[in-house]
Amino acid sequence: MEDNKIIEVVQENRVRGTLEKVYSMCENDTPMEKETSVALSTAFHMGLMQEMNEYLSSNDPDCKRDQVWFTTGLLFITDDEYRNLVQDIGNLLKPYIERNPDSGRPLRKLSIISAPTLKEEDKKNLKKDSPDV
Repeated sequence: MEDNKIIEVVQENRVRGTLEKVYSMCENDTPMEKETSVALSTAFHMGLMQEMNEYLSSNDPDCKRDQVWFTTGLLFITDDEYRNLVQDIGNLLKPYIERNPDSGRPLRKLSIISAPTLKEEDKKNLKKDSPDV
């Protein structure tokens, strides 16, 4: 995906001798094919699931201490308002993302997913098109 200019490295961190790369979607006005979007979404979600499973299976998982949380917020918001919100979130996070690692700052991961909700009509059509299991 990096070779195909779908994602790009935006940060590199040394973690216990291993180079961790932080990726972001390339800014690109070309629409992605559906299969590419599905593959990227699947890889993103599977990566998060693997990391959470590793954390929860570790010797001492403590969600309260480690500030682990999950949440969903539903917003009634125009496209322009949403673009402003995303820009505001980016501006808020930027100084924290740009910090250098030091002994007093453990590495934390904040993952955000943005998606529209399906309309009831679309949900019904999706169920009709799904194979019976």
